[in-house]
Amino acid sequence: MKSSTYRCCITMRQMSLSSSLIAFWPSSVSMTIFSISHLDICNRRAFAFDCKVKKVAQYTITYFDIRGRTEAMMFLLADQGCEWKDVYYSYQDWQDGKVEFKKTTLFGQLPMFADGDFTMFQSNAILRYLGRKHDLYGKNNKEAALIDMANDGAEDVREKFYKCLYVEWETGKEKYLENLPNELKPFERLLSQNSSGFLVGSTISFADYNLLDVIQNLQAVAPDCLNSFPHLKAFQEKMESRPKLKVFLQSDKHKAPMLPPF
Repeated sequence: MKSSTYRCCITMRQMSLSSSLIAFWPSSVSMTIFSISHLDICNRRAFAFDCKVKKVAQYTITYFDIRGRTEAMMFLLADQGCEWKDVYYSYQDWQDGKVEFKKTTLFGQLPMFADGDFTMFQSNAILRYLGRKHDLYGKNNKEAALIDMANDGAEDVREKFYKCLYVEWETGKEKYLENLPNELKPFERLLSQNSSGFLVGSTISFADYNLLDVIQNLQAVAPDCLNSFPHLKAFQEKMESRPKLKVFLQSDKHKAPMLPPF
């Protein structure tokens, strides 16, 4: 997590009110004082101290150490400048019933998302929660409805991709890839009708992050799948060039899609 160093100065009177000062320090920030020096400012005794300030993660994402249902929410959080903590479990141990924590989850599934002491499950419910919290849900009810529509459409594409990848790879790969352009046409149409370059409205929404995740997964098996879709191609370039998201995509937190054989 990022930290910054500051030089601070407080008077003796303020020192006596240290408990009050602490009360005003944000709970999302931790401070470590590593040097203190005495100053004489206008004949008033004071102390100066150097401190390191580190932003504490507000969010926690619990999942498996693979790319899957959490990448879109990580795109969103990274792009919005949020810090989060990752907690990982072994997927095989989870499937084999060796993880006691599984019994405490609502549906026996991951991911689990925590915002402080508030926890929730289901990846798309989490995306919608973050969309509302970070103003990524359109400017009115109609835009919100269209964002839901686009996100559900992206999820349809994801589900078919996962079915091909995990269930029908040997027998259904060719048919799936042949039909893939038909799966992408609706998003090309949406983007062609919106001059902002996003799926809905003039600003980014949670559905844009989800669609980017789906596109990256598809390109793992069909690298040229966007060649016939200029608006989708421009959309991907626009998203991946956003400064904070670009940093995440180049980091170790970003995981490559899983490919057969598993």
